[in-house]
Amino acid sequence: MEIHYCWRCDAELPFLDETEYSIIKPLLGIPVLIDRDSEEWRLLNQIPLDIFESITSHRLSERSDIHHHRLSLMGPECPDCGHLLRSPKAAFCANCWSDVKPKSSESPKEHAQEKRA
Repeated sequence: MEIHYCWRCDAELPFLDETEYSIIKPLLGIPVLIDRDSEEWRLLNQIPLDIFESITSHRLSERSDIHHHRLSLMGPECPDCGHLLRSPKAAFCANCWSDVKPKSSESPKEHAQEKRA
């Protein structure tokens, strides 16, 4: 788990690594044949949120938020401002608008190191 700025939530929040996400993932898509207004549905809906909170010590209000607090969906940190890029394929940082797309002859790591220097 790492703390990063979430542009969707407009706050610094914990992001799950793949090992942590794999604990919750099986519970996010369980097809349940019960009434969505029932107490059983409410309890089943809370389980992924409870697990997220036990891992991160942060309570989310919607289980759909768990999906976008996953590090693998984000890009690397911007070399200029340090915010995570919004996707692994991002060509610019949506926070500071820096160009982060590497030149075709260099790897993304080399590009990030060059920008920091």
